[in-house]
Amino acid sequence: MSDLDEPTNSLLTKAFIILKRNSVLIALGLGLESEFLGWLFVTGTSMWAVLTPLFFALFATYVVTLIYVKRSLRGNSALMAIAVFAIAFRLTLLFSGPILSTDILRYYWEGKVVANGFNPYLYPPDAPQLASLRDPVWGFLNLKFLPASYPPLLELFFAFVYLIFRSVFGYKVVFFIFDLALIGMICLVLRELNLDAKNVIVYAWAPLPIIEVAQSGHNDPMVVFLLFVFFLLFLRAKNVLSAHVLGLSVVSKFYPIFLFPYVFKRWGKRATTIFLATVVVVYAPLLTMGLSLFNGLLFAINTVDFNGSIFPTFVWLMTMMGVFANPGFAAQVLTYVVYLGILLWAFYFSRHRMKQRSDVMKLSLILIGSLLLLNRAFFPWYVIWIVPFLAFFTSPSWLLLSGTIFMGYMKYNSFPPPSYEAADPQTRLLIDLIQYVPFYIILAFELFKSYRRSPRGRQSQENRSTGFEHLLDS
Repeated sequence: MSDLDEPTNSLLTKAFIILKRNSVLIALGLGLESEFLGWLFVTGTSMWAVLTPLFFALFATYVVTLIYVKRSLRGNSALMAIAVFAIAFRLTLLFSGPILSTDILRYYWEGKVVANGFNPYLYPPDAPQLASLRDPVWGFLNLKFLPASYPPLLELFFAFVYLIFRSVFGYKVVFFIFDLALIGMICLVLRELNLDAKNVIVYAWAPLPIIEVAQSGHNDPMVVFLLFVFFLLFLRAKNVLSAHVLGLSVVSKFYPIFLFPYVFKRWGKRATTIFLATVVVVYAPLLTMGLSLFNGLLFAINTVDFNGSIFPTFVWLMTMMGVFANPGFAAQVLTYVVYLGILLWAFYFSRHRMKQRSDVMKLSLILIGSLLLLNRAFFPWYVIWIVPFLAFFTSPSWLLLSGTIFMGYMKYNSFPPPSYEAADPQTRLLIDLIQYVPFYIILAFELFKSYRRSPRGRQSQENRSTGFEHLLDS
């Protein structure tokens, strides 16, 4: 054997050691890949009755993997396997059509509208002014009477993607790339906080986000990616850049706006001005529309009811009380009041308990999670907003919900999904019990356990005092 062969042998030896060290993880990854291939086959042959058990087989393998990684896997050599399988899972579904949602068709249509010089906030898909743009995709759009609901930057991005690809598949490719970029950004933030980078597997191998992005093409990874870029810059005290990125995320989807009151004090005047300027510059050309600019958004927030938990409970309570002429409206007002209370609590937390910049991630998890639970609609792909945080914060309740929320799709009576809530009331109630009862029980236990561990919780055991503001301090 020549000396030239020694480096090659050394590399092969290292590769063998890495493979041996991660053999169980690789086996679990191969198991998940076989299940994703099964999912691809089932969705391609319309065997809808098999979808639910197959998804929960995927989810069970995923949970077993997380338990193994947390308890048994050491070192960073597993990151390569995690990354390779994360890409493989997504590529497996990328070339299949959207099955569980047709939202990607709306992205394509609105991108086409903007690219052709029309205002999507002014002209809904069924507007006669857009008749010349109608194509086969137009026939499959839902809510054709409704104008665009996404913020301007996302609408401009839809147009950009349309001009490049001029196909629905192009949108899948773009959001597939954002999904992979989000995985990379989670790794960077984990390292910034001196946490184990292998925790990225919580999002990278999560079945529902993979299905919702790679197969259905949802745009959520773009906004969550921007949010995690903001976290990284904020943690590094890059105030101006972090303010600009948070502004971009707000004009892509609105919900990151709730973070502004809790970070501007640490930003300072210059960065705060940059944030406000970013938002104003993007919205300025549309301000002449007034409140009509938000017609689509307000319809989605105040009208679309699907798979909620707290809101329908409020409606039931208001109906049982028998004192409200419109129980739905009263329930909506109550949800606003509750969320306002959470925002005020978060403001107090940010002023008195937010000692480190990393606390902004904890605050984000609380605010986004509360928003999802209070919302009238909780579509399964909304878990994309939450699962990345589970790489940083252990929450069995949210992890469980990222699986059981798939049951929401069983409220449809056929696939691809028709109108919302097609199932009968008894079936919907059973589905809600399966989705939410275990979640809320475990969440209550987590909150109580977190409270007991907090300084105020320990003090309350001695002084019999209470302190809700510290429930999530640990």
